[in-house]
Amino acid sequence: MKNDTKENKHSLLELAELYSVEDISDEAFPLTYKYLQKDQGSDQFLLKAANKEDSPYTSKVFVGGSKAHTLIGYNNKIVIPDAMKKRTMGWYNKYLLHPGMN
Repeated sequence: MKNDTKENKHSLLELAELYSVEDISDEAFPLTYKYLQKDQGSDQFLLKAANKEDSPYTSKVFVGGSKAHTLIGYNNKIVIPDAMKKRTMGWYNKYLLHPGMN
């Protein structure tokens, strides 16, 4: 008998984060705290903007998978770095069937 309790169901994304898998499939949700932090850390524009005095860009700690991640936000929203935008938009269009189209 298959055990389908809520505790036993884990997404590919959750398992990848828990076991520090570096390469997740293109089918997996692209916006994890881990990958956001990594790509934000490589985005020179974001880093400079976040370090300016009186900037609307701020850093905030988020916890996921029992790990803390410091992410850059703009007006209390997490910023998606340029390196992640194409894959993220592709994922949303494919799996959410073009939201905002109508």
